[in-house]
Amino acid sequence: MGLEVSVIISKAAELPLLRGGQRLGVAASAGFFTSYQKLFFQSLTVPLTCLLICLLMPLNLFAFSVTAQVDRNRISINDSVVLKVVFNDGEGEVDTSVIKDFRIIGRSSSSNISIVNGKYSKSITAIYQLLPKRQGKLLIPPLKIVHEKNIYTTNPITIEVLAGNVTSGASKDIFVEAGISDTSLFIGQQAVYQLRLYSAVRYSNAALQQPSFKGFTAKEAGSRKNYQETINGRVYNVIAINYVLIPEVAGEMEIEPAVITCEVAVKGRGRDPFDDPFFSNNFFSFGRTEPRRVATLPISVKVEPLPPYTDSNVLFSGVVGKIDVSAELDRSHIKVGESVTLTITLSGEGNLMDAPVPDITLGSELKVYEDSPVEEIELTPDGYVGKKVFKKAIVPLKQGTYSVEPVDLSFFSVEDRQYKVVTTSPLTIDVEPEDINSGIAGNSNGNNFSDSINSSMEDKFSSGLAMERKSVEFTGKDILSLKEDNDVWRSKKRLPISIFVMLFFLPCLLFYFVKMLSLFFKKEISVSTALNRKTDDYLAHAKKMLVFQQKESAGDNRRSVADGNDNGGDFFKALHGAIVAKVLSRVGTRGESLTFSEVEKILIDTGAPSDLSDNVNSLIAEIESARYGGKDNDNEYRAVLYMRTLKIVQMLGIAIVISLSSLLLSQGVLFAEEPVKIIDSTLSEDECGRYFFEGVDAYKQGRYDDAAEKFSSIARSGVDNPYLYYNIGNAFLKAGKTGHAILWYERAKKEEPLDPDLRFNLEYAKGFVKDKLEPTGFDISGIFFFWKGYLPAEGLKYFAIILSFGFFVYSTLRTLRGKRILTLAGKFLFVLWILAGSTVFYDYYSSNAKGQAVIIAPEVSVRSGTSSDATELFVLHAGTRVKVSKIRDGYLKIHFSKDKIGWVSSEDAEVI
Repeated sequence: MGLEVSVIISKAAELPLLRGGQRLGVAASAGFFTSYQKLFFQSLTVPLTCLLICLLMPLNLFAFSVTAQVDRNRISINDSVVLKVVFNDGEGEVDTSVIKDFRIIGRSSSSNISIVNGKYSKSITAIYQLLPKRQGKLLIPPLKIVHEKNIYTTNPITIEVLAGNVTSGASKDIFVEAGISDTSLFIGQQAVYQLRLYSAVRYSNAALQQPSFKGFTAKEAGSRKNYQETINGRVYNVIAINYVLIPEVAGEMEIEPAVITCEVAVKGRGRDPFDDPFFSNNFFSFGRTEPRRVATLPISVKVEPLPPYTDSNVLFSGVVGKIDVSAELDRSHIKVGESVTLTITLSGEGNLMDAPVPDITLGSELKVYEDSPVEEIELTPDGYVGKKVFKKAIVPLKQGTYSVEPVDLSFFSVEDRQYKVVTTSPLTIDVEPEDINSGIAGNSNGNNFSDSINSSMEDKFSSGLAMERKSVEFTGKDILSLKEDNDVWRSKKRLPISIFVMLFFLPCLLFYFVKMLSLFFKKEISVSTALNRKTDDYLAHAKKMLVFQQKESAGDNRRSVADGNDNGGDFFKALHGAIVAKVLSRVGTRGESLTFSEVEKILIDTGAPSDLSDNVNSLIAEIESARYGGKDNDNEYRAVLYMRTLKIVQMLGIAIVISLSSLLLSQGVLFAEEPVKIIDSTLSEDECGRYFFEGVDAYKQGRYDDAAEKFSSIARSGVDNPYLYYNIGNAFLKAGKTGHAILWYERAKKEEPLDPDLRFNLEYAKGFVKDKLEPTGFDISGIFFFWKGYLPAEGLKYFAIILSFGFFVYSTLRTLRGKRILTLAGKFLFVLWILAGSTVFYDYYSSNAKGQAVIIAPEVSVRSGTSSDATELFVLHAGTRVKVSKIRDGYLKIHFSKDKIGWVSSEDAEVI
């Protein structure tokens, strides 16, 4: 729907000049609601004018252009260079895959908007931090930029890379080094990578760009150390950071350089204007800094695969390092039906967390119940150290003496570069007969005693009522169960956004209606209204004299309107008064006369066209000249002046009014449709119910993939229910698909943020996510909408509607009593009304803006463009949540952190 523009013109119709005795008529009455219309519309002038300007502003006023530039063309092998690609009046996608001589170690962007002499311009800058791979003259080739399906290229840039430092004076003020404990590793062998920052000067705003450690799992170990070290007689403050690396693939690996950027304090070069050393100390020179970037050299690491393991009699634990194993029983003498706990402890250093559950060989007379392993592994500056404890509950079914065979485990010894075996000592369990009075042994049918014990014990354990297992306790975690209510497979009833908007603003409209009625019955007339009425009175009086003159002219051409010339003077006075009153009505000021400069100032200040003030002043001058120049008896001339005055009054009375409701309708705000989520509408309600119960049965039977498919089919049929999404997340998590599980949990959380089961399971699932993003800065939306997560979305809508009715009922009552609205209580209600309404609209926007996605593939390469051949920038794993800024050609442009931005296929990530 287009923008509605209404034009209200002062009701003074044009007066045609008639001859031959015809009657001359004019409509000169003001509208009944003129004052109230002006009072209402004047309050909307400023916001509606801003909206009109924004809507009518053209989107593309300037031509797109792109340039590439670097901060310097001569660097050392240890330095980095900043490449900036500047887009003017648009934005494009940069293909950086052609940059071969440099490593891209950082990415960011910035934007700039300027208005100079009324000219609007906008530029967006893509910033890349490059590190040279070798010495010599290196080339940044022409970069290809895609903008609106057009291809642009930048100029090539040559950079000279030197072996030493470019500047000798400040080069050793601050520098960084890196090293690794061993450059020859086996897959699974841990190594310590240490990064050291040396500084002999003060610095601030330091930022670390750590290597991506591609091909390794990496984790910072221990706390960062601070100490001092003397090098060539100079004292440096040193910060040391340790990372534990475990290689995952074999081959020649390279650890990329680490880069640190900071602001280094420098001394002023000029003479102190106060000539006082007091003002030259560190306290008064803290603001003088210069940017500095330092980088480490790349480190090459050779990773060898583990040699083939050929011993089929001993289980390979998967541990690369050094381990020991022990086993013990909590007691060795028990009775039939009682339990004994076998504890197997695996201790040492290395990747102990990868060790599987050891196998033990027991006879059929012993039942074994596994417990979750407990890990007590610490990450120290030297690597992973600790132990992993496995517990098993053993229940004998017959009396006798039983042996627990030794547990053999194999590991790969880094020191000896070969496989080694560790063994536990053998253990013995003495089992005595059970007391007959226990009620288990009695069997009147003569069945086998051991069969009775076996059946009884299995029933007890399977029903969860087994005897107390003394040392074996629940130490692990599991997710909470499914939602099995009958309404889970049906869509929840929701208040459409269009109905919410209508109910939310209805009290506001009713309040303004009551306000206008109140003003009407009070009959309050503004100064502008009084002046408009005075203008109409002047015009009516001038018309009456002009009609009378025409009558007199038809009877006797020698007679004037009045013998004493007073009527002619009154005619011109009426015209002059009409113009002056109409000009003053624009500013609501009373008066009888205006100078030319005052007329011009009033009209310019009220936004009238510049030529209008010239026309008004010209007409006033001509009327005054006629009034005092003896042209009273020229009937035709006076009729022309009357027509010109009437036209000027009409032009001065024009007002543009924008209909707010039509504006909102044209933008799709009032009746925005709910997002359609139906993908497959082939399932009926009965089929959805059948699929749901089949999914529940599959889940309980351990067929989690089947359960996830059944629940997902219901969701694809259009059922919108957070508890259904919760069940889908449970099924995927049990199936080992962390990414899909977190995706559906997040979808459920958007609608039911306070459900305790959902919040517990989501946090549990996030524990499996490998990519951890440290929070940076403040979330502005989180500050303004902090209470969003404390109420469900539907509850928030009804809360906002209740607040709206409460505030405007309160305002209406105060208005009818003639009292002030914004008292302390009024301000409180008003703020709550604004917060509630804005939170609902923000929630609706965030739910439909497609701004968040979850990585669902186990591992995905984030690339520089929408192609599988584009440069791989970094790697993300299943369950990682990212921001989405664009969707194009089956790819999502994602933002993981400030300097980690790229494209992933829509098959590897899905929008929440």
